[in-house]
Amino acid sequence: MKEWFEEWFDTAFYYNLYYQRNEHEADAFVARLVKALEIPPSSRILDVACGNGRHALAFNQLGYDVTGIDLSFNKTRENLRFEKENLHFYRHDMRQLFRINYFDVVLNLFTSFGYFKSHYDELNAAAAIAANVKEGGIFVIDYLNTAYIRKHLLSEEQIETGGYLFLIYKKLEDHWISKKICVIEEDKCSIFHEKVRLYQIQDLVNLFSQFGLNVYKKFGSYQLDTYDPEHSERMILVFKK
Repeated sequence: MKEWFEEWFDTAFYYNLYYQRNEHEADAFVARLVKALEIPPSSRILDVACGNGRHALAFNQLGYDVTGIDLSFNKTRENLRFEKENLHFYRHDMRQLFRINYFDVVLNLFTSFGYFKSHYDELNAAAAIAANVKEGGIFVIDYLNTAYIRKHLLSEEQIETGGYLFLIYKKLEDHWISKKICVIEEDKCSIFHEKVRLYQIQDLVNLFSQFGLNVYKKFGSYQLDTYDPEHSERMILVFKK
């Protein structure tokens, strides 16, 4: 039986629902990251759980050598049309080793972590991500901010986009946030789920520090505002190896 993230992320519905997370947003965010982190032009970059490759493409358009990996067969196949000498995509599970001590910058963006039921899988993912980072390199994780989510959670939501009606039901369960997503298309209803862990900032700091990554910058939005534990929408952490 497939995990929810193997099924949901592999659908066209997912990108219709999150249509605002597009290439323009990715281009702007990447430009800010490059400036704020002073990423050298010669850097090799890995985008872990790259999805449709929008961030990988944005970095590549700035001249970087970029590799994107994702568990989705469909997304990886679609991304292959963008491949060139300094841009490559592979189907790969983040819980498994990829290239050890190879990349100057490793990215995990748009809450693409915290899916795993078992602590063993979580540790494997963190260890594999850290192993990709070369000595002196950096790791950037972009995650939802738990305190903000708890204060602003909408338990029910309706979104109409791309010819579909999305009925979304959210709830908090211990240290998780779960969504039930009903996609209505004419007389057909398809049901999908999302479930991600609600990390505190120290949870992520402790998790990745086990594998030689130490946090040195914190941002609270895609505009790279200063991180505020109570009011920031995002929790964007930058680690150095």
